[in-house]
Formats: sequence, C-alpha cells, structure tokens
Amino acid sequence: MPLIPYHPPVPCYQTDDITRYSPELLLEASSLFELVRGRIHSSVVDRHCKIYDGSFSIVATTSQETAAKIVIYERRVGRWLLGNNPSWTDGVYVWVRANDDSGRALEKAIQDPRFDHRWVLDRLVPNRAVSVAPNPAEHFYFFVLEPADDRGRLADLLAFCSTL
Repeated sequence: MPLIPYHPPVPCYQTDDITRYSPELLLEASSLFELVRGRIHSSVVDRHCKIYDGSFSIVATTSQETAAKIVIYERRVGRWLLGNNPSWTDGVYVWVRANDDSGRALEKAIQDPRFDHRWVLDRLVPNRAVSVAPNPAEHFYFFVLEPADDRGRLADLLAFCSTL
C-alpha cells in the first residue's frame, strides 16, 4: 500500500531547456542540487546526480531509477501535457519517487521508526502524484520548496534517495 494513495493517471509535466527558467529559480534549484552533491561520495556523485532539461535528478543505487528530482516549475516555460494542470505556482519543487523499486524502497524505509526523514510525510501533497515527460510512467510525490525550509535537511533526504 502506498504511503499516500493516489490513482493513476497522474498529471504529466514537460520541462524545458534549463536555461529558459528565471535566474532566481535556477539559482535556488542548483544551490540545493549542489548541497545534495556534497553529501554523496565523490567516487559516485556523477552517477547519482544528473542535470536534465528543467530538473536535477537523483538516481538510485540499486535500480538506476530516478529516485528524486528537484524540478523548476515556471508557468511561462514548461507545460502540462493533456491539459492536466494541477494549478501550481511558479517555484522549485522537490519530488520523491512514488512507484517502482525506488518508491517501494522509500516506503519501506519510512515504516522504520528510526528513519531520519519521516518529516517528509508532512510536506508531501496528500493523494497526489505527478510524472514528467518523456517518462510518464515514473510517478513522484511532491512539495514546493519554501523559503523557511532547511536546505541541509532537504539535501540529506535527497542524498538518502540516491541509496535506494
């Protein structure tokens, strides 16, 4: 049973060339991504941290799936496919895998009372998941990055996702 049940199909967001996003959002997303990179061993960081159009991806160790993403959303740049717009505000979003091997591994980890990142359950949007083109079968829970968010704690969570 998923941590937060959702029912596919989910909205699918198509990002654009990362240079088309506003400099402020790009700086916010890339700064968080660099914090994540700093928490992953240098011998494997390039295998686990990838930059794609409009997003920064964290790749899982065991499955090689995208386990988490830092996604820039800007209404004037990216687009929702099939008219499935969940009415987001412009900003940087943190996505964590909801399905497949990485999603199941995260779900199992969160069930352990010793898991350091249970706080993320309070941040994920209830009963909602999204996907990203060109891989709409990859589903992610998400939340928007807020100014008061502890960037170090977020980086720890995303680095943990690379171990799934």
